[in-house]
Amino acid sequence: TASPTTSSPTGSPSGSPTTTAPTDSPTTSSPTDSPTTTPTASPITSSPTDFPTASPTTSTPSISPTVSPTTTAPTDSPTTSNPTNSPTTTSPTASPTIFSGSVVNAATVTCGGSFEYCVETRYGRWRPDLIMPSDGRYKAVLHTCGHTGNLSDTRIFQSCANDDNRNACSNLGLATGTNPRYQSYCETSDTGYAASSVVPLEIGAYGSRRGCATLTVQCELITPAPTASPTVLPPAPPPPPGVTGPNEVACGESVEYCIYSAYRRWTPRLTVPSSSSHEV
Repeated sequence: TASPTTSSPTGSPSGSPTTTAPTDSPTTSSPTDSPTTTPTASPITSSPTDFPTASPTTSTPSISPTVSPTTTAPTDSPTTSNPTNSPTTTSPTASPTIFSGSVVNAATVTCGGSFEYCVETRYGRWRPDLIMPSDGRYKAVLHTCGHTGNLSDTRIFQSCANDDNRNACSNLGLATGTNPRYQSYCETSDTGYAASSVVPLEIGAYGSRRGCATLTVQCELITPAPTASPTVLPPAPPPPPGVTGPNEVACGESVEYCIYSAYRRWTPRLTVPSSSSHEV
């Protein structure tokens, strides 16, 4: 019984197939490991996969168009531009609307005109000079009847005085415009002013009011200027002997004269028009 168990022949053939190299080769062979590890690592760590992913994310062209329209100066310009605020803060806005380009607060006024004035401060006054006509003695009529300015209550202080005179404005047919019941009308003394007189005026508003209005100046003739009587001259003497020529000459004429004797002179009389001054 012991012999077959320990016999060499039986162990030889049994051990050969167990330890043979061919049996170990497929289990530990390198060809089996190569296909398993090499293809799996390549797609995961390959550099071609990383480059395309990073490029579009950090590309410069994507940022530039986004920043430019957001920080451009033209967006702020219309908001802070001066022209938008100018009409709101400029003082001349009211004047053209009321007066259409007339001279406001003129230094002198004359008969037959309408003159715009503005009271810009509380209790302010406009003090022009009224130049009277040169052809006689006149009295002045001053009024603000029918004015369309923004001064709610006008007042005349000099050279005649009035605050409210709606009845007089109604008689003129001018009870219209801005607050007719608070418009002013007055006349200077009936004695009037001499020709070419300079009469100081003082115009303003009632109380502390401010604004603009129109003063109308009218003049009534009291006494015309005296007319100079024409001067009647005696006839001119005839020329002396030895001289020939007319006794009188007038402006614009060409006249012939003759001297026949020594030391003689022709002495005609020149007639000058009396309507104005002339230089001969």
